[in-house]
Amino acid sequence: MRNLASIRYEDSSNENCRGRLWIVLGGLYVIILCGGILAAVILSLALPGTKKNVGPRIGNGITVAGGNRKGSLPDQLNDPHGFFVDNQSNIYVADTNNHRIVQWLPDAKYGIIVAGGNGPGSKQNQLRYPSDIWIDRYNNMYIADPGNRRVQLWTSGATSGQTVFNVTDGWSSSDYYSLYVDEVNQEIYIAARSAGQIFRYTLGSRMGVLVADGFGRGNGSHQFNYQRRFTVDRQGKIYVADKFNHRIQKWSRIYSTTQTIPTAKVETIAGITGKNGSNLNQLYNPTDVILDLLAKNIYIADYGNARVIRLPANLADSKREGVVVLNPISVNAILDDLLKSYDRYHRPTYGGEPDKIIVNIYVRSMSGISELDMEYSFDCFFRQRWTDTRLIYNTTSVMNYTSLPVSFQMFSKIWKPDTYFYNGQRSYIHSVPHVNRFFRIATDGTILYSQRLTIRASCIMNLRNLPLDTQHCTLLIGSFAYNSEETIYEWSNKTAVDLQNNLIMNQFSLIDASVGSRILIRENRTRSIIYVVFAFRRHVGYFLLQLYIPCVLIVFLSWVGLWLNREATNDRINLGVTTILTLIFVIIEGKKDLPKVPYITALDCFLAVCFIFVFSTLFEFAIVHYYTKARTGDLNENMRDLEDYVIRDDGTNADEHDISRNDVHLVYRPSLAPTPSINSRTSEKKSYKCYRNIRCKPAYSAFQGRALKNIFYSNSESKIDIFSRTMYPVAFFIFNFIYWAYYLHASQQQSKGEKE
Repeated sequence: MRNLASIRYEDSSNENCRGRLWIVLGGLYVIILCGGILAAVILSLALPGTKKNVGPRIGNGITVAGGNRKGSLPDQLNDPHGFFVDNQSNIYVADTNNHRIVQWLPDAKYGIIVAGGNGPGSKQNQLRYPSDIWIDRYNNMYIADPGNRRVQLWTSGATSGQTVFNVTDGWSSSDYYSLYVDEVNQEIYIAARSAGQIFRYTLGSRMGVLVADGFGRGNGSHQFNYQRRFTVDRQGKIYVADKFNHRIQKWSRIYSTTQTIPTAKVETIAGITGKNGSNLNQLYNPTDVILDLLAKNIYIADYGNARVIRLPANLADSKREGVVVLNPISVNAILDDLLKSYDRYHRPTYGGEPDKIIVNIYVRSMSGISELDMEYSFDCFFRQRWTDTRLIYNTTSVMNYTSLPVSFQMFSKIWKPDTYFYNGQRSYIHSVPHVNRFFRIATDGTILYSQRLTIRASCIMNLRNLPLDTQHCTLLIGSFAYNSEETIYEWSNKTAVDLQNNLIMNQFSLIDASVGSRILIRENRTRSIIYVVFAFRRHVGYFLLQLYIPCVLIVFLSWVGLWLNREATNDRINLGVTTILTLIFVIIEGKKDLPKVPYITALDCFLAVCFIFVFSTLFEFAIVHYYTKARTGDLNENMRDLEDYVIRDDGTNADEHDISRNDVHLVYRPSLAPTPSINSRTSEKKSYKCYRNIRCKPAYSAFQGRALKNIFYSNSESKIDIFSRTMYPVAFFIFNFIYWAYYLHASQQQSKGEKE
């Protein structure tokens, strides 16, 4: 619902706002055309043969077309200038800047394009800035098309029109034209706002007759100053709303249209003082005038005074005072009356019961949770509601408004609660492009105060189950100065904290927002506070990808050394050191954004165990290597002893100790024996490779001692390695089973536990 006063006072600086009148079947339509809206106030008038009359009253405004801001959509208008109401209460609107005529059925949300709508142009199916429309009894539309300097006729259901006539050359295509069709005499009257002229055309003729000429702008008796709308009675008398001269003129007779000095009889029938004012014999920027069906009364849209005046058409009284039939009371006057004796320094129930502050929050987004700073922040609409009986007003005095949307400048003139956030850190109100806040006053004195805030509050977090944790962050709300005997804070209902759908956060999911209230004792004073507890469950995916899986893979990689030859000292040491350093790097990089807490978290436990497994793998090799070196000497030194052994090909027995395998004989030769020949040395060198690739078994017990122990012994697999290959994976699996079972259970208990 909109009302004449609200449109008048909200848009008084906009010259495109116009008041129009229309009468159909005894009903008076008071129309306000403003930007993208067409609002109507409908009054019942006295019908012929009845005694019903309309006295001064308050009108209720109804948006009958548009009202959804300027635009070209089916439910929008863009600077409408003219309209027509038929006997079925269908409204036809000249949607000027959309270059179309739109029909709005009663109670319709969307309009129907009945002419134009094909963009601006001069074709027969196009219009250019149409400014007025008239519908005859056959539903034919006469359209003033000033952009093309013509009047078009569109028959019912047609997709294009035809030009009835072109206007005089002296009229501008950027002017606005007004129409009146006299169906009885088959005549069309057309006026140009800036030209100050009215022409009459006979249907079928393209030549018009000048019937009213202001001879330029002015305040003379035969002049206009921004002539707006007009109407014509059955005798051809023309009633003109002379806006900036603040009067209504009647042109009753025209003797000649060729003389320099007009001979028309011009009479001022309303606003005879010639000055703007609010008295009954004064007008202030009238924008329209209309006759009732019997031509007995004249109705004037007194736009500057936000009222409709009625006066008899044949009024002979020199005072010419009209009767107010529609006079919405100024909202400013209501507010001024409320604040006359208002004391903003005392709360509404000062000295009595505590004032109740009702709160609700609409969370738009959660912008971040910081474990380092132990803080969280969110963007919300923070709404407060309280009742101030000193601001009660009469509901009929403001057109049945249930609440007044008033300027925020008034907010500093009334009492308001000193609400603050007990654990707030750096909260602020949004101020781009303007301060995001408003307040309204209901008829019973209830005040609604809404702000868009970004609230940053402290949150003491328990990170023992990190990253399988659920954090509970509390926001405490209360009064800064008033105690519980002066103000009481309450939530509007159990779901007073409303969350926007599809609320997405990077590392957390907001799983719950529970509300409550309690009494807080501070400095020997009791304070009423309310609180909301936000439950955040952490997303584990990030930690799995960045820490858990890499650490597990590093542990697996460290086990590769258990399958390497125990004599591969360099390989196993390099592998062990590399895995340790890599794991240390992963741990440092993964924990740099986490707080340094004095207790062990679930993540710390897992990383520590992974480090122990990797380090113990290197330690295991140290043990294996120690026992390997203790049992055998260096193979290169033992190879020198091979000079005491030669290969015999004949296989005969000799005094030397020998050992054979696959027809290859090794013969022990004492060191004092003669030096073998060159061929023999060649055979000896070739035989060295044999010692590395075969296991030689001694043929004699005397040989077993030295040959087997110092030269031909080859290391076998370490029993420690064999045991570790099974023990390490089993132990790591058992650890993971216990770890995940314990901390998943602990996480569930934390989410169900007491909220901090």
